[in-house]
Order: sequence, then structure tokens, then C-alpha cells
Amino acid sequence: MPSSSVRACRSICPTSPPIIPMRCSCPSCRTRGVQLIVKKWERKKRLPDAIVIEHPRLAGGHLGAAKIADLNDPRFDFENVIPASREFLKSAGIEKEIPLIAAGGIRTFEDIARLQSLGAAAVQLGTPFAVTQEGDASDEFKRVLAGAKDEDMVEFTSVAGLPARAVATPWLRAYLKIEDKLQAVTHAKTRCTKAFDCPGAMRAARRPEGLGPVLHRQPAGRRAAR
Repeated sequence: MPSSSVRACRSICPTSPPIIPMRCSCPSCRTRGVQLIVKKWERKKRLPDAIVIEHPRLAGGHLGAAKIADLNDPRFDFENVIPASREFLKSAGIEKEIPLIAAGGIRTFEDIARLQSLGAAAVQLGTPFAVTQEGDASDEFKRVLAGAKDEDMVEFTSVAGLPARAVATPWLRAYLKIEDKLQAVTHAKTRCTKAFDCPGAMRAARRPEGLGPVLHRQPAGRRAAR
């Protein structure tokens, strides 16, 4: 969650960990990630308020997978991850204390009912609210996002070095034409504390002319990440 949101949560309840989104980069670590988070907070004698499990094949924006080829791995499926995570929480005697929230590709009542039947306590929706009148995005952003179809979606590797999904806007088409050059500049840094620190070198790169905002959207629920 954004740092501003974390600060707000801590100002309200400074001793409680915030809701934690799960975006593990390998399929097998989704349930393991839940275990690690719970054990970490147990050592601090606390528990997460909730854990959000996001499906990389269905979500928009940056995706919780190491590479694009992993997005369709069936081990990411809610049918596998949610029951396994629930079983772990049950074995630890805390299944009623940490709700699991499913995110990605949710747009109908039937989607919600199916996920609840798997053990999800709630769901997280992005795009349906991003394009509403109350949403603070620009009208053009909303227009493009609301009008996008499944065939308008494209999966690519962002300048952060992470798989992403977005609407194929003119900006994104221009980006994809020079993606290799941008990636080479992004990863020019040779020393990093962590692998994901390397893209920081991109801040020094010159932004190509004529590129506007990118619109991130999930194929099923049209979720946007600005």
C-alpha cells in the first residue's frame, strides 16, 4: 500500500500492522508468503488485519509474477491459493482472526460468491470504482479505461523490470517500440542492495518525446493502476 496510507493507518492504530497485499513472484510461494507474514507478526505479538491475495493473470498494473510466462500458471489460481492459505490459518488456530481478501478480475456478484465459497472473506475491486463519477482520475483516463476491451490489453515488462498489463494506448505502443533501449538504460546500475533497486537508474534517463500516461487495466474487471 502507498506510504501515505501506511502512515495514516499507523496514526490511527500505531501498534497494528496494516492490511498486507500478497504479490509473491513465484506460484508456489503464495501460500508460503502468507505463512511467512503471519509468523513474522506473531514474533511481534501481533497479527495482520487482513491479507490481500492478488491473481496476476487477472489483475491490472504491475503483476505479482517474476516473468510474463508465469502469469497463466494454474498454481496462481484462487481455487488453489485461497483454500491452501485458509488451511494454514486454520492449522494455526487463527482462521477467524485474519480474513483473506481476493483481488483481480472481479466484476459480478457471481465472481464474489465463487471466491467466498473458496474461503475468501471479502474481495477487492479497482476498475469499477476508478471510472465512476466520484473517481479522481481525469475524464480522458476514465473514457479510455471504460471503453477498453479484452483485446485492447497487452502484457509487457515495465521499466521497473516487472510484468505488467495495460490498455494499449498510443503511449504504450510507443513505449513497446523502444522497450529494449529503455530496459538497457534502466538496468545499467551495477550495484544494488536488492535486484529491484536497479531500475532506480532510470530516473536519470531521458523520457522519449510524445509519450503520455499509461492506463493499467485488468482484462476481467478493468482495474486501473495509475
